[in-house]
Amino acid sequence: MGDNELSLIDKQLTSLQDLALSPAVTSLNLHCNHIPRIEGLSSAWHLRHLDLSSNRISKIEGLSSLTSLRTLNLSSNLITKIEGLNGLVNLTKLNLSYNQINNVTGLLYLHGTEYKLKHLSLNSNLIDSMDHLLQCLLGLQGLRSVTLSKDGGDNPVCSAPGYWEIVMESLPQISVLDGLDRLRHPSSPGISSLCDIPCLEDYADFLVSSDASHSEAVKGAATTPHIDKVLTQFREQIALKKTTEQATDPVTQPVRQSSVTDPPNPINEERIKKLEHQVSQLIQQVTYQHLKLTLIMDVFVQIRV
Repeated sequence: MGDNELSLIDKQLTSLQDLALSPAVTSLNLHCNHIPRIEGLSSAWHLRHLDLSSNRISKIEGLSSLTSLRTLNLSSNLITKIEGLNGLVNLTKLNLSYNQINNVTGLLYLHGTEYKLKHLSLNSNLIDSMDHLLQCLLGLQGLRSVTLSKDGGDNPVCSAPGYWEIVMESLPQISVLDGLDRLRHPSSPGISSLCDIPCLEDYADFLVSSDASHSEAVKGAATTPHIDKVLTQFREQIALKKTTEQATDPVTQPVRQSSVTDPPNPINEERIKKLEHQVSQLIQQVTYQHLKLTLIMDVFVQIRV
């Protein structure tokens, strides 16, 4: 575990005030303690991952200073209302499953393009109003995945006729509901889910951007300026050589003069094009495989540490 990651799982803690948190801490895991209140986090400015699952928290509060927070896990607590999320502009994943939530009004404060919430887990709660739920979710513009039912734990609203279709039709921004995509196929977590693991977060960000670059590259021919430059120089040298031979060979000069105006040899041109394509594809494959291998090796190193 890194120097900026603090894990105090099942340590019988009863208060966050007892912790002397460094402003440099980026990950704090306090799963399975006896903490009744969220407090004492105002100095943890760089905190990006906070796990307070399986505690005794009844109210969401004390988070306004955590503007760097990306993942928040408050599952398995005693929360009845979503609130206190104001200002969490970088929050991407919120887990509030296994609580007693009936009011989700606090999600209204995460509406707008400046907020980044993508994954929301609300399974095993007491949400019973479809209209209230949809009203609070519709403005979450970055939302991609919602979980209201999982492993037998759901909400009363999930029993409404046509529940799945109504939610998917009413929330065009989401692509996954209860673990199923819009074709009702099981959803693959993908690279971006590595962001949920603190030690892999930076790798996930890097791979997402690299994967996008790779996708763009394979859509069309890759840009290879250095190769193009070399091939252009090669063609120019061939043309110069032909011109020089014509100037120094009086016997063949008339014939070579006429051949200068002829189009390039189609066989050679075709071979050059094939070479360009093969080199371009090779560069793409090697670069992409290298990125994946680097990720795997780094993951193993993190696990061994």
